[in-house]
Amino acid sequence: MDINKFDRYLKDKEEKKSYVNEADLKYERSMQKRISAACDKGQDAFWNAVTKEFKEVEKSNIDSYTVQEFAMSCERAVKNWVARSMKKPNMPM
Repeated sequence: MDINKFDRYLKDKEEKKSYVNEADLKYERSMQKRISAACDKGQDAFWNAVTKEFKEVEKSNIDSYTVQEFAMSCERAVKNWVARSMKKPNMPM
């Protein structure tokens, strides 16, 4: 499934409140929290690995645009993986 399609699906459901029941809404919110948590942990692990590899770097300095792009890429990757790997009834996977 295209990750943009997955995002649109979630947004449409939120805006239209067209969930079949409250359990579906809770499930979707829970999935988003889990995706965010996985991304945060993954980014922390990534930067820890980078700093261990480049011990000669004394001060960490990276522009905020690059950090934001990296965070967005991580989220897209996790959403893509979840969308392709996990099936839930009534969801376009």
